[in-house]
Amino acid sequence: SVDLYGHLVFTLADTAVREAVPLLIVGSYRPVEAETHVAHLLARLQREQICRTFTLPGLNEVEIRELMQGLGLLRPSHQLIATVNETTQGNPLFVQEVFHHLVQQEALEERAGYLITSVMPADLPLPTQVTSAIVGRVERLGEGCRSVLTLAAFLGERFSLDVLGAV
Repeated sequence: SVDLYGHLVFTLADTAVREAVPLLIVGSYRPVEAETHVAHLLARLQREQICRTFTLPGLNEVEIRELMQGLGLLRPSHQLIATVNETTQGNPLFVQEVFHHLVQQEALEERAGYLITSVMPADLPLPTQVTSAIVGRVERLGEGCRSVLTLAAFLGERFSLDVLGAV
C-alpha cells in the first residue's frame, strides 16, 4: 500500500505539471525510523511542490480528560490522566483503547469521588501500541463476532445493517 500510495502521488504530480488535477489525497502516519521504506517515501513526498505536511500533535491532558469524560469517566483523577497521556502520547484512538483495556482489566477504582488506577502506574498492564490494544479486544470476541467484523471491515467506514446482513 505504501508503494501504491507513492505511485499515485507521483503520477498525479507529473500530471499536475501539465494540467490542473482536481483531486486531494490525504495520508497520515506515525513517526517512523529513519531508514525505513516509509521514511524514504516521506522524504520524497516532502520535496514535491504539490505536497504539504501538517504535524498534528497528540491530545494534551485537558483534551484527554474531556475525551475520557465523553467515554463515561465523569471524574478521572490527574494520576489517571497523566498515566494515560504518558502511555498514549495523546493519540485519541489509543486513549480510547487504553480506557477499554483498563476497564477490562478491572484496573480502575473510585477514591474521594475521583477515578484512579488501582495499581501503581509502573505496574499498570497497558498495551504498548494501539494495534495491540485493538487486537486484544477483538481476540476476546467469539468467532461469529470476529467474522462479522471482518466482513464489516471490507464494507468500509459506513454501511447499513441490511447491507451487512446481505453480505
